[in-house]
Amino acid sequence: MLLTPTEDLPLNGFCVGDNFDAMFFLHGCSDHPDDPDPWLDAAFRKGFITTGATLTDEMLLPREALHRRTFFRDVMVPLCLERICTTVINADAGQGLPLTMLSVFRGLGAESFNEEERRALAILSPHLRQALRLAHTFETHESRCTGLGSAIDALRVGVVLLDRAGRVVMINERARQCCGPGAGLKLARDGETSYVMRASLRREDAALQHAIATAIEVESGRAPSGGGHALTLHGESDAAAVRVSVCPALKSPGWFASVPRAAVVLILDRPFEAAVPSAEILQSTFGFTAAESRVAQALCAGLRPKKIAEQAGVSEATVRTHIRHLLRKTGSAEIGVLKAKLAVLSQRR
Repeated sequence: MLLTPTEDLPLNGFCVGDNFDAMFFLHGCSDHPDDPDPWLDAAFRKGFITTGATLTDEMLLPREALHRRTFFRDVMVPLCLERICTTVINADAGQGLPLTMLSVFRGLGAESFNEEERRALAILSPHLRQALRLAHTFETHESRCTGLGSAIDALRVGVVLLDRAGRVVMINERARQCCGPGAGLKLARDGETSYVMRASLRREDAALQHAIATAIEVESGRAPSGGGHALTLHGESDAAAVRVSVCPALKSPGWFASVPRAAVVLILDRPFEAAVPSAEILQSTFGFTAAESRVAQALCAGLRPKKIAEQAGVSEATVRTHIRHLLRKTGSAEIGVLKAKLAVLSQRR
């Protein structure tokens, strides 16, 4: 049995059977351009290549004519092939599917396929055609999702897609950054393999879950369309606050149709996020040590000395000592002036 999308035989042929070397057969097709597969050649010449057509070797080519072909001697005899019953699963190029045929073979000297066997293969053909179409649809959606994911990752705003259960089905890189340590929004595990979005503060999480549930109701058609919700979720510092816009993923004609499971879209931003210069620039410009650079970056991110100490696992007194060194090395009278000077350096990252 050979299931063959014929547009790329060596790569796409699929064989099930005993003592049948599919690659030998397919390479034989490539090695005999002037004397191709006699059965396929006859099917094209006689106009039999139409979707659903089911044929036997006797309908395609007389046995005596087959024996005179070089292809028969070089390829078919070594494979012990002399009889065929084949059905054209798809011949409609307009659907984006390759020409595909299912062929059943018998060996040298075997009896021909009878009408009952031909009809049995003809009955199977439309079911295989439907399976082929479904496989093509799934492959197309997978390809679109891959391309969509790359495009979303390039955005400067965070994008999260949720399904009707509120689980994450896609999240871009910027959204992951927005959900970093101490942020007002976090990516929380929900079971072994799924994740949901949660606000860090309980009262704000209730509002977020209500907004998501409302968007799901609208997307599923159980509620009238609305303008969505906009929330600001607070974190451990002002810079860690996350602004979230929640809206239903309406799929017509929107591009979220490429992700069939998407029901809700979250657009994320960090409106108060401070620009943080790199450690390399801080060290080369002001001569900061590595520890001082980390404290300077934390100050730029809006953290207070006590929180910096907690995250670094050191005492608050140690952090304040680093801050005094930062003020001295930058010639700053206070932390506000220090942060303003460091913010200028962030432009050079």
